[in-house]
Amino acid sequence: MQIAITGGTGFIGKRVVRILRERGHDVRCVVRTPEKAGELATLGATLARGDILDAESLKRAFAGCEAVLHIAASYEMGVVGAAAQEALTKNLEGTRNALEAARDAGAKKIVYTSSIVVYGNTRGRDFAEGERPEAIAFPAVHPTFYAMSKARAHYEIAVPMMEAGAPIVIVQPGAVFGPSDHSTFRVFWNLLVRGWPVPLGGARYGVVGVEDCALGHVLALEKGRIGECYHLVDQNLSVGDFLARGGAASGLPPRGIVFPDWMLASNASVMSVIERVVPVPDFASSDTLRGMSSRLSLTVTTDKARRELGWSPRPIEEALRETIAEEMRRQGRTLTLRAGAAPTLGAGG
Repeated sequence: MQIAITGGTGFIGKRVVRILRERGHDVRCVVRTPEKAGELATLGATLARGDILDAESLKRAFAGCEAVLHIAASYEMGVVGAAAQEALTKNLEGTRNALEAARDAGAKKIVYTSSIVVYGNTRGRDFAEGERPEAIAFPAVHPTFYAMSKARAHYEIAVPMMEAGAPIVIVQPGAVFGPSDHSTFRVFWNLLVRGWPVPLGGARYGVVGVEDCALGHVLALEKGRIGECYHLVDQNLSVGDFLARGGAASGLPPRGIVFPDWMLASNASVMSVIERVVPVPDFASSDTLRGMSSRLSLTVTTDKARRELGWSPRPIEEALRETIAEEMRRQGRTLTLRAGAAPTLGAGG
């Protein structure tokens, strides 16, 4: 099958490209700068110059493809001002351009990467596919600007097009983690490996390893029913439980500092002012601080993708072990696994 994909150079996308090539598909990656996408070419994908904000370039790139996966999106925390507007434009107009171009090119199936964050704060309840939040509002319902932008793309663009007959299947990953992660999760593993305390709140999230997430995309393409949404979530866990699982999987004792909600809220207010003046690291952004509160849950049902797509995530400990092992390598240490034994640690050479 000839398949076009946006976001192929990204955290999830490059793994989707690899799996598609392993399954024998012809893959065409839409990239802004082909000269910088050599890794995709090495996998056997062809490269087409294009940009999700340039509708005409997408029409050319998608021509003749039987299927399209639109994964590209802007994922940034603590964006304000012009940067926030740019992120919103990418996630709204970029989605509209990609889905319309794929439809108009005659693609028989379009897989769109949404997210479970579209529901906003689920307030302790596990949302099922197809549900809607009480409102699309940042930060009252959606704790981050990113979540609000993905909610608007989902409910204002993708779902209406799907309901109007476009051959769309929507996948909704949870919080994705894995090797080469540049999100706030990597800060967790960095601190864990160093033996330093990890700042925690009481929030609960649906989480998924990046390899399982990528496989879920491919299964949605191969088996997903047009007009349906599928959560790609392994488990719903509190941030503290997630850290504890990582510690158990790696043999590293987790040390957490739990911040009360009032402290998180007050610091988020302060950082929302500071980040308008100077750049702030993702882990210290107002978005991240709001996202740690025990008042927040982003949890969903997890059975539909397993039942309809045959999606079967690996044990979460395997994904966590791979993730932490990479962080240890970055810090010059090694994580050694012996059959039937607990992980052992060593100094790097």
